[in-house]
Amino acid sequence: LSEAVTTNWAVKNVAQGIVILDDTRTENRDPIPSIQDVQTLLQIAKGKAEHDNRFSKNWMRYYTLFTLMAGSGLRPCEVAGLPWKSVNFESNAIHVTQDLNEDLTVGRLKSRSAYRTIPISANVMTLLKRWKLICPKGPHKLVFPNWKGNPESFSNVSSRGWKPLQIEAGLIQK
Repeated sequence: LSEAVTTNWAVKNVAQGIVILDDTRTENRDPIPSIQDVQTLLQIAKGKAEHDNRFSKNWMRYYTLFTLMAGSGLRPCEVAGLPWKSVNFESNAIHVTQDLNEDLTVGRLKSRSAYRTIPISANVMTLLKRWKLICPKGPHKLVFPNWKGNPESFSNVSSRGWKPLQIEAGLIQK
């Protein structure tokens, strides 16, 4: 901009005196787990899902959700907004057609390239079939709703499922 002022393309350098601060969005974030860490986390979740107690249904949901994310590369907002009609059990694929916004409304994806079809392994599809049998029903027919059938915020999934797994695996502190 200073060059633009010198050559009379701009009247004033509006950026002069501006100081760019460090990006604080990544402070206090948990480290990204390695592939081995993810495998450990999924094993812990699987054990909790298969343990016969009042929490096993919760853990079945988390185990299925985290396994799908690990095997597909879906974004949290895409998993949270995933409807059953986008899960194609015959072709072992998921069609990404919508997501869940921060205000818990189901909406359109942000770009044309976000609309895509993702191949899913037979093992993950089997998990999804098992989950569908006990999945709460709701107006949006979501794959991972809350227990009332409504959209579930991913911050809840993280604080109630992902963080406890990481703590149990010794990856983060309480």
